[in-house]
Amino acid sequence: MNLKTISILLLLTFSQQLTANTKTNEPDYEIDNEVFDIPGYGEISIEVPRIWNYNFTKSDEQTPPLITFYVLDDSEKEIFQLNLSVFWDAGYSRNLTSEEYIRSLVSEAGNNTLRYSDEDELQLKPIKGRAGEGYFFDLSDSSAGEDEYRFLTQGAISVGDVLLVFSLFSNDAEGILREAMFRSLKSAKHSLRKDV
Repeated sequence: MNLKTISILLLLTFSQQLTANTKTNEPDYEIDNEVFDIPGYGEISIEVPRIWNYNFTKSDEQTPPLITFYVLDDSEKEIFQLNLSVFWDAGYSRNLTSEEYIRSLVSEAGNNTLRYSDEDELQLKPIKGRAGEGYFFDLSDSSAGEDEYRFLTQGAISVGDVLLVFSLFSNDAEGILREAMFRSLKSAKHSLRKDV
């Protein structure tokens, strides 16, 4: 079974699960609440589909941690990749969780990427979670090779006192993975631990 076939099967499964429970707007797939330690800045908790794997990379209190979610097919190839970086305002007075800063950051990233996409114009869209707000954009690349991703959804959302910057790479033309990602991002919560 090739990557495209596995991707289609996974997307069909997600599609059925996401649309099966439209009355309550709750996912019908199993989720886990994952908690990630942010050195010196507490922790982030986020609800993700149980079938998602992840790598969590953290080094010290000055380097933002990186969380990479993915699912592998039978041949150990990634079906998608979702990267989340956690940033905080370590005294630089940037107010990085402000609406203005997030909009500017996402707009700049999008405009830098736009020339590699099929789109002619960047369209920023708002996102609102239970602990903050942000912006994102969608871009596509129809010239992507067989082992490359065609779709990018990228943006940033404030979560309490930290900023989550996210990039979803996929070949999901239906947007099923994108919707699962948004459910996860909207569930994210930052908390300062007393033992930190």
